[in-house]
Amino acid sequence: MRRRLQGLWLLLLFVLFFQGGCSKTPPPERPKQVINVGYIQIAECAHLYVALSQSFFSNEGLDVRLTPLRGGAEILPRVKNGGLDVGFTNVVSMVIENERAGMPGPQTLKSLGASTYENPTHLNHALLVRADSSIEKVTDLRHEGLRFAVNTRNNVEELMLRRYLVENKVMPKVFNIQPIPFPDMLAALDTRRVDVVAVVEPFIVPALSRASQYRLLAHHYEPEKRETIVATYAASTDWINKHQDTAQALVRALTAASKFMQENDAATRKIIADFTRISATDVQSMGLPLFTDELRRSSYLELIDDMQQFGMITKPLAYDESILRH
Repeated sequence: MRRRLQGLWLLLLFVLFFQGGCSKTPPPERPKQVINVGYIQIAECAHLYVALSQSFFSNEGLDVRLTPLRGGAEILPRVKNGGLDVGFTNVVSMVIENERAGMPGPQTLKSLGASTYENPTHLNHALLVRADSSIEKVTDLRHEGLRFAVNTRNNVEELMLRRYLVENKVMPKVFNIQPIPFPDMLAALDTRRVDVVAVVEPFIVPALSRASQYRLLAHHYEPEKRETIVATYAASTDWINKHQDTAQALVRALTAASKFMQENDAATRKIIADFTRISATDVQSMGLPLFTDELRRSSYLELIDDMQQFGMITKPLAYDESILRH
């Protein structure tokens, strides 16, 4: 009887110890997938800022790390050579890079869906001149010797500038265009290095409201005529194929960010101020693009037509080859 009781006590102690040990040992935390993203420090990259601040990336098991660069023409080569996993890019630069690569293959860049647009209610780009400039109206842009600034060559800024000048019949015979990073454009006007800058927020409304040395010449995307696809996030086919689950998780996080921004303008503006050098005051007044979770076929094809018209491409990849299906 005594041995039986001892056996029962030992069994009870074993069960209590086993249960206690299990309850105190949490399951191992799965390490987050690191994604290196190239971006530009402007408001248009708000998908990233919102997804980080609202833990949309973290909730998907992603550790997104940002690398600031000047533009898509600089970002995409790093995406293709593996220096970056994903890059924020204007769609024009993505199309050009894909045509250079030829037929669809490992280096083909695909949009992850999240994109920005300019339309009449979302003005985010403009041509600025000095207040004392002799350029007072659009027709003055046909004068020879004018120097124009865009952030990088062969991108959406250059395409929109060319389209605007041609459609308004003011394209100068000698087109002098200089690549200057967005943050340096107003200084380039101040020092008379250039005469006209094709600039983006936060360097438009805040500059015009705070200083009297600049003047708005035009919204050269001409949003009253069309809605223009501007930018997206791209990854190489090779990276996507090797990280399919991660790519889809990234798409879900960016989609959640799009929905948040469409429903929470004030909160979005605060987040942009937190992640950039834009002051809380300036961020309230400046224009923002339309943030969406899709690169629309119609907008993409319209951009392709413009690029072909200006000789930027000859045989672009088809729309279906340029997006990640999800």
